[in-house]
Amino acid sequence: MHIFMSGDTYLPLVGGAEVHVFELQKRLRALGHAVTLLVTDPRIAEEDKMFPVLRAAWSLKRVPQLFVTVWRASRTAEVFHVHNCYRLGVVVGFVARLRRKPCVVTLHGLGLLDIPDNSWFYTRVHHLYRTLSLLFATEIISTSEDLAEVCRRYSSRPLVVIPNGLDTLAFHPTKVAETQEARFADAEPMILTVRRLVPKNGIHYLISALPFILKQFPHAKLVMIGDGRMRENLEARAKHLGVYDACLFLGALPNAQVPPLAKRADVVVFPSTAESTSIACAEMMAMGKKIVASRVGGLIELLGKNEERGWLMKLVPWESCDYAAPDELPLDRYEALAARVCEALRDQDPARCERAQHYACEQLDWHVVVAKTLAVYERLRTSL
Repeated sequence: MHIFMSGDTYLPLVGGAEVHVFELQKRLRALGHAVTLLVTDPRIAEEDKMFPVLRAAWSLKRVPQLFVTVWRASRTAEVFHVHNCYRLGVVVGFVARLRRKPCVVTLHGLGLLDIPDNSWFYTRVHHLYRTLSLLFATEIISTSEDLAEVCRRYSSRPLVVIPNGLDTLAFHPTKVAETQEARFADAEPMILTVRRLVPKNGIHYLISALPFILKQFPHAKLVMIGDGRMRENLEARAKHLGVYDACLFLGALPNAQVPPLAKRADVVVFPSTAESTSIACAEMMAMGKKIVASRVGGLIELLGKNEERGWLMKLVPWESCDYAAPDELPLDRYEALAARVCEALRDQDPARCERAQHYACEQLDWHVVVAKTLAVYERLRTSL
């Protein structure tokens, strides 16, 4: 089967959606399918050497040229697969409609969720992208039930929930050696985050909770994997609160370097205001780690409404995904976050972690996700 796939964002930007697109196209190719991938990120990634990518910069002036590129590259495509109901989805969806081929749209959040503090004009344009890309969809895949509920406000197209996938072998604790780096030796305990440093991931909230954690665990260290536009702000916040010496900013790391650090961690925290099926959270579940997360979006689905597979806390007033991440929260929210982290650190019952590991391996492994995605392709291809 020839699949024409597109994404508004892609590697070298490292995030859940970008990793999902890379892994999905890689595994589809491994099964013998042809994949043409077009992204609107002109930066070259190391992974491009393994799998060819059509790259183009986005601008309204370039839309006609993008249309021609999509038209020419999709001559033999049997299925179109758009990631995010955003700008590129309009162009690719329109070509799919002209070619009378099925178009699948996968929701990762971008395009579906409103962007806070946008101007009136860009908000209207954003809504237009969302409306048109969903209109051109034959079927929609949501990576979480929460995003599916949001999507149903805007589209009545058939919709199925297929979560983001992960490589459970790469993140299986028996196959990972714990890091022995000296800089982590005095971290007792080690608190880990694996997030891009952007507002919706809420790392600033965890830093504000750190003083309360240190009162109970004076030798705790907060280790942050990931980079982003908030890094300087986060470093300044840590210095202002007097906890900078308890923080380690590691920056963005290749995925292969994450498991040894995760194995060393005592707890992993996801203090987000918006999440679909967080790949990083799923990876930590596969590692059998203690996980503390905010009660929002796909994190609830991953850890269970009744906290069967981790610890949830109400960090923000909403439970549906929202990119609006305030700079500050009431003091009691930081105290509550710290209390949940400390509770998880003290918990000696392995049941939650065991259930999380089983869930990740049985429900979220890539072989399950690819099989479900291919089933959508085959059904649509034979029905049109």
